[in-house]
Amino acid sequence: MFSILNWILEGSKSNVNMNFLRGFRALRALRPLRMVSKNEGMKVVVNSLLKSIPALINVILITLLFLLIFGILGV
Repeated sequence: MFSILNWILEGSKSNVNMNFLRGFRALRALRPLRMVSKNEGMKVVVNSLLKSIPALINVILITLLFLLIFGILGV
């Protein structure tokens, strides 16, 4: 709805300040969350991904350590 309003205001070439609409554009990224809340299987997948993030931090740290070592050796 905000995209259509923004499109209409841009097309009218009016001097209306539309900077306040940019914040609402970011909310479009949250649309898939409605589907997750309705679909039970998707909810299980998203919850398991969110619970695995702390364990992935260790893997990311080890990967960054290796990249640092190989970066130093490559110089």
